[in-house]
Formats: sequence, C-alpha cells, structure tokens
Amino acid sequence: MNSSQRQVIQIVLACAVGWLVTSAASANSPAIKEPPAVERAEVAEPDPTGIVYVPHDPNALVTFNLEDADLLELVRTMSQITGRRFIIATKPRNIKATVYAPTKVRVADAYEAFLSILALNGMTVVPAGPYNKIVETAKIESQPVPLSIGPR
Repeated sequence: MNSSQRQVIQIVLACAVGWLVTSAASANSPAIKEPPAVERAEVAEPDPTGIVYVPHDPNALVTFNLEDADLLELVRTMSQITGRRFIIATKPRNIKATVYAPTKVRVADAYEAFLSILALNGMTVVPAGPYNKIVETAKIESQPVPLSIGPR
C-alpha cells in the first residue's frame, strides 16, 4: 500500500468518525439518516497544502437527506458529498435545515440545494483558492471575489 492510498484511507476513516461523532452528539434528533453514499469517486489528488481529497463526479448519485441539520453538519455533509473544501467562521450562524429526497440525487443537484439553503439564510459561497468560504451575503461587497471563466 503506497502513501497516497494510506492518505485516502485515513481521510475516509476521519470522515466516518466525524459522522459517527456527529450522530452520537445529536442522538435525540439525528441530522443525517445515513452517511452520504457516493456511487463513483475520482482518483485522490493532493492540493498545494498537501491535503489529499477526492473530487466527486457531479453526475454521481448520492443520498441527500437531512433533518434539522445545523450549518456545520450541512457543510460537513456537503464536503463529503462533493469533495469540496469549505471554510466557516468560528461562530457560524444558527440555522436549521431539513432536506428530504425520496430517491438518490446527482451530486450537482445536492450542491444546488446546499446553495439554496445558504441563500435562504443570507449566506453564500465565495471561492478562496482551493477552498470555498461561506460568508454573509450582506458582507459580500467587502470581500474580494475572484473571477473565472469556464468550469471550476
């Protein structure tokens, strides 16, 4: 087993442990009915910080159901589903979101639902290098916003 395979296994285990801790912490009102299942993932690739992540195919099908999830749980779930990295303020807004999808949805559609939940709560996503910052929409005009052309 090479080092990149070990890193991928460590990341998968860390995600699983995070999900278990989150589920145990909210035993009275579980936020996630089941861990997001991604049918197909691409090869892990390191970023400039040395963190290995697995980008996910936007057309892959996933289970996306949440019940009374707070912002941290929502972002953690979306990171697991999409393979994207997010930065959240140390004192995130207190929101609760519920998503019911009777069938599996495409990763791209789950991400659109995530953006809608943020927009309904006065927040948005701003690219910041290999990360995505979650910021208040009202404060967006004071943020430098990088422009890009084509798929990201």
